[in-house]
Amino acid sequence: MDTPGPTSDTEPPTDCDADADSTSQILIQPRAGEPASELLTLAEVAKALKIGRSGCFELRRRDPNFPKPITNGSNPRSRVYFVRQEIEAYLRLPR
Repeated sequence: MDTPGPTSDTEPPTDCDADADSTSQILIQPRAGEPASELLTLAEVAKALKIGRSGCFELRRRDPNFPKPITNGSNPRSRVYFVRQEIEAYLRLPR
């Protein structure tokens, strides 16, 4: 289908990154045929960092510069997401 579906109230406006640097590049590529998402799952972050999911948990625990996750719910087992731009900025930090 070429026609876009209805947008929900939870989707950010398409012009929300108008002040973003035009020279920035996408470091984390979406799967073929999928649109780029503003939020990444823990598995996508682990893949971008070339570590396992447990490595992501370890980085969250010991690295104060690691981006804070967004939790989908109050349950400790709720899924967590990370903002794509924050992960890309973290990848650019000198080690």
